[in-house]
Amino acid sequence: MLDKILYYCFMKELKIRKITLTGNVTHNLCFLSRDFDLSFYVKFGFFTGEAGLLFRTADQNHGHALKITKDRITFIANFSPSGTSEYKEQTIKNNLQENQRYNIRVLFVGSELKISVDNRILFSSSVSSSTIGNISIFGNIVGKVNIYQISISSLDKQADMGDAAFVDKFNDINNWEIISGHWQTNSGCLRGTAEKNNIYARLKENIPQFGGVSFYLKNENDLRMNYGSGILLRFSPETQKGVAVHCFPSHGYISLYPDFDLSIYNAKTEICYPGLELKHHMLLKPNCWHYLQIKFTKTQFWTYFDDVLIHQSNNIPYHDGQLLLCVGERNTAQFSDFRLYRSEETI
Repeated sequence: MLDKILYYCFMKELKIRKITLTGNVTHNLCFLSRDFDLSFYVKFGFFTGEAGLLFRTADQNHGHALKITKDRITFIANFSPSGTSEYKEQTIKNNLQENQRYNIRVLFVGSELKISVDNRILFSSSVSSSTIGNISIFGNIVGKVNIYQISISSLDKQADMGDAAFVDKFNDINNWEIISGHWQTNSGCLRGTAEKNNIYARLKENIPQFGGVSFYLKNENDLRMNYGSGILLRFSPETQKGVAVHCFPSHGYISLYPDFDLSIYNAKTEICYPGLELKHHMLLKPNCWHYLQIKFTKTQFWTYFDDVLIHQSNNIPYHDGQLLLCVGERNTAQFSDFRLYRSEETI
């Protein structure tokens, strides 16, 4: 049972009244963040098994965990609720009592993790992984555990993108024109699955000349595959040109195409990737969420990857056009927390 009283679609703050865990269950809170401040209360009677939080998850089954059993609270790095991975538990608090309420707070910034129980910091550690990921509540128990007054705030940095122009209904499929392929909404995300050809979806919104766009992106393809996913801005159906930012997890880089020709790309010629301007080798991985922000004027583009400015270009050809999402052949990708911004010309 999951009772949400407040859910901000910006995915920057989330409040939930109560979650009752029983049996084998996982509730994905659809909240993406790397740095966050999370607090909740937990209370239980007699139960056997385990319950807790799973956060910064690279996929649905692996992440860091705060685990609650009938007598203790522990932290586990690289935890899998399905038990498919080896892990080492670090005890935070022993001697839990039935029918007593405990207030737990988790503060995660960069690699620094702090966990407090009843306003006392009992665990502090440096954790190597700093991936953006989902936050979930899980349980594998006989009996019942109540988790309530859950509050999560994202502490991720934000570039100054301008005023929000489109944020709240990006995952409504009716706001997109499906140009090709299979697209569907999935747990608050827009998910595209490509088979033999690249697939595209066009946003049914006017794109500002000055502003930006931000979104979370996860590629689900195999490491050996060459095909990624990305976004095509200022696309003109007449010229088939636009500005593309594409992510290739198989090679671990992001590419910017300032004068991208879709007709050449789809033709799969020897110049399949025309106008390649940059290759930034970084920790871009399949089945991991990454945060992209693109800020633009008529001729300038700033590209941010996981809150870091990785490229600035001052000579982008101007195209007055549409915005398309793209998923490369033999890949499946998810887009989440999509936002469009509008700003003044002094950007």
